[in-house]
Amino acid sequence: MLESKITWPPELQFKVIRDELDRLIEALSNLLDREFPKELTSISGLQPFLVVAILTSKNIYQGIRYLAADLPKDPTRKLEFGLIISPLGRMLADILFSIVFMREDLRPRVEWYHRGGWRELKEHYERNRSEYGSLPEWKNWFRQFEDFLEQQRVVFGISEEDAANPKNLPYWPIPSRMLRAHYKTLSFPRFYSWHRVVSSPVLELLNFLSVWETVWAFRKIWSVVFT
Repeated sequence: MLESKITWPPELQFKVIRDELDRLIEALSNLLDREFPKELTSISGLQPFLVVAILTSKNIYQGIRYLAADLPKDPTRKLEFGLIISPLGRMLADILFSIVFMREDLRPRVEWYHRGGWRELKEHYERNRSEYGSLPEWKNWFRQFEDFLEQQRVVFGISEEDAANPKNLPYWPIPSRMLRAHYKTLSFPRFYSWHRVVSSPVLELLNFLSVWETVWAFRKIWSVVFT
């Protein structure tokens, strides 16, 4: 009864855009890897982030295509597998949120992204150290992780003081915090002296993505569970 009261948008004929979309994704991957804009190469960490983002998105997209496909017939493609498409779609939306938010103030936000990531890695290391530090079979893993952390600390210009106290490094915000940034000035620990309010066009796009992923997830779950 509830389904009869819901008006869904018209179905998209995927074949209309399939080949063009495949070519676009492949071309974008190649451009980011081989022809990255020279004027952006001075922003440390930007190219690796974008390359990983497009390759991750490509794999998620291809996985969703397989799970949602009607053809070719595959007996191992169970209908209930469609339930994982919703969180996969959320992953794509999160990547796009990060790119849009980062682009608003490119250099400092790329720095923020990588420094926040370094903090998470350091905390992951500390948790494992606390739990398994006395076990000899973990010694090599800890040594390698320590070397990696030090390399990344130097690459992203993290001071020894901040490395010793990672709480000085703010986490990269989740999408809901990116949206809230429009309504109040972002505040950061002492390292981040700049303050920026997200502009209206960016807010509109982020709001659209937030609504889209909610509606899309509901429709996918509905179609799997109730049809």
